[in-house]
Amino acid sequence: MVKQIIVVANADVRKDIHFPNLCYIRQEYITFDDFFSTSSRESIFIIDMRDMDDPLFSLPAQDNIYIAFDDVISLTKYRQFMHLGFREAFEMHEMSLLHQYIETIVHDSFQALNKPSIRLDEQHIAYMKFSLAYDLIYGNIKNIKSIWDRYSLTGSIQLPNIVLLVHIDDFAKMVERKSEQWEYTIRKHVMDTIDQFFTEQKLETITVTTGADKIAILYSANVQAYEYEYFVEMKELATKLRQYVFDQTQYSLTIGISNYYSDVRNLHMAYEEAFLAQEQKFYEGKQSIVHISEIQQTYSTSKLIFDLDVSILCNKLIIGDIEGIQDEYSILEKKLFTKSTIQPNLFKIVISNIVVTLCRATMEGGVDSLEIIKLYNEIEKELPKLENIAEIQQWMRHIIHFLIQALSKAHSSKTSGSINRAIQFIEKNYCHGITLEEVAETVQLTPNYFSNAFKKVTKQSFIEYITNLRIQRAKELLLKLSLSISDISNQIGYYDSRYFSRVFKNIVGKTPSQYRNMMLKNEKV
Repeated sequence: MVKQIIVVANADVRKDIHFPNLCYIRQEYITFDDFFSTSSRESIFIIDMRDMDDPLFSLPAQDNIYIAFDDVISLTKYRQFMHLGFREAFEMHEMSLLHQYIETIVHDSFQALNKPSIRLDEQHIAYMKFSLAYDLIYGNIKNIKSIWDRYSLTGSIQLPNIVLLVHIDDFAKMVERKSEQWEYTIRKHVMDTIDQFFTEQKLETITVTTGADKIAILYSANVQAYEYEYFVEMKELATKLRQYVFDQTQYSLTIGISNYYSDVRNLHMAYEEAFLAQEQKFYEGKQSIVHISEIQQTYSTSKLIFDLDVSILCNKLIIGDIEGIQDEYSILEKKLFTKSTIQPNLFKIVISNIVVTLCRATMEGGVDSLEIIKLYNEIEKELPKLENIAEIQQWMRHIIHFLIQALSKAHSSKTSGSINRAIQFIEKNYCHGITLEEVAETVQLTPNYFSNAFKKVTKQSFIEYITNLRIQRAKELLLKLSLSISDISNQIGYYDSRYFSRVFKNIVGKTPSQYRNMMLKNEKV
């Protein structure tokens, strides 16, 4: 049973509270000896808030002041009491809020004097902690009395005021193709290690999971004079925690840290801040420790990344221009992966849309649709696992390399067949003065692509090939004495016999007439 209950209040609040058996301690009486010599052990004391510098409020731990409802949770110090929201309400002259705080505590304190202590086993205490933690971080509870009632039953003294959100790095990769039990084992190992760390540090926290790879820590920080002191304290604490967990488990962590919130009812805002802070690992990389004050409060909604034009790259994929694909992707990569503040999940959607568009262009370029379907499956499976922008950049390079290889394979097969058809067409029609554009259209290739592919297969340019073909045919016809040089010229596609003679001499080293005479002499011999 509680023997003494002290309610901290200022004079304005004190005069509006009407309960029997209140014992007032004025400033002139507040010393350690006077307090216990003049106090009744069954009294409730109201102490002026303005006496915050008095030695009574700086008593060592064994001399803590009773303020709570039972002997499980009855010890605290003045500085811990401030976490109930008294300091802010007092400084802002929110008298109605002060009345609410004081009346609630005084009323419940009187009840505690006449009731036996409530004792819960460890399992129920753990449940109470988890239940309250989830209600706080998701904003499901707003009544300060209800919060304090539930929190007090957990045996805790100080309400939480800061949230740390821990992300287990590479969790998705570690549990790939593993059972749910394996996921649970990793998560529990990390959670137990976190709890062990705070126990060793003698710090008060509640730890709960908020996702497969995320653990929220509701932390009770001591009141500081300046906001920056919270920043320094939490960065140092998070750094120690990260190293401790790694040393004990070999798992690396990314930690997001919220601002300090004096009103526990705003802890859901702290959780949102911690979530945003840990998301910054998308740009900072693994094992980051990020305080919300270190990042921009909102992600950019610039249309720049949504307006990226990939049509040129798609055209290069369709025609199989390997060098062009590489050059255009280099340009796209610079635009995509320049440091940005776009929200990570939104960035992944942009990347997914771009990859799907490039895949469609690759199918138009002749790649087997089954190959692209395999790639679609990889996009769906692998992209969500990528945790930062560097991993996505490397993954995109892998995708482009895959598309280039698929195109090369497809175009090699396609090109070989196309060039064979082109050669057959040329051999049938070389005497008609055909052009490269005409042949390319026949085999359904662009002139540029056909020209490059033809030379790659035959080791000759189109003009060289058709010229050599005509000259070879001319040699055969020159053995027929019934045909004049002009007749032969017309039959092989040269309509100017003098031009034919010049071309023939350039290749053979002799004019058509000289070649005929030489061949006739050889026949006689």
